[in-house]
Amino acid sequence: MEWNYIIRIFKNFGFSDKWCELIFECISAVKSTVLLNGIPGVPFNPTRGLRQGDSLSPYLFITALEGLSRLFYQDEQNKTFSGTTTGPTAAEALALQQTVRCAKELKISNIKIKADYMDVVKFLNNRASTCDWRAKAILKDVQVLLCNYENVDISYVYRKYNGEADQLARWSRKKQKTYITDDSNILALKNKS
Repeated sequence: MEWNYIIRIFKNFGFSDKWCELIFECISAVKSTVLLNGIPGVPFNPTRGLRQGDSLSPYLFITALEGLSRLFYQDEQNKTFSGTTTGPTAAEALALQQTVRCAKELKISNIKIKADYMDVVKFLNNRASTCDWRAKAILKDVQVLLCNYENVDISYVYRKYNGEADQLARWSRKKQKTYITDDSNILALKNKS
């Protein structure tokens, strides 16, 4: 953590110059050495960072985070801060990626993929899709994994007909520990017992 940033945050919060000088003295009056094979090196003065175990460090860290939080809030209000979010297709892609990897480990030869997100199915079938950037990156990895299989069936299933998968998903979240089994060519999550 930059010391100048900490001091600027205190000044922006309205602390006096005397207080800021005192804090600066507390965090900058330190010498460090590096042990190499048990032999201490030449002492040096660091220019940033907070000491572990120093009783002041947690408070300085919280103050610095409050300043960062206010900067984010200000940028958000001014519409200068923007980011991206991922939709449900990324979650579907991650689940699919894990399933295909497990199938590969279990040496399952025939894979049937039934997804309830049309964009995932389109992408895996090499058709135009509106998946977000993260989902596309994950699905490209799935395509690479699927190249090793001769028999891959990828199809779309309507959400209302996907009750069994939803029930399995709820069940696996409750059980936490899961594995994939091959019961009559259907990959299913089962409780590990």
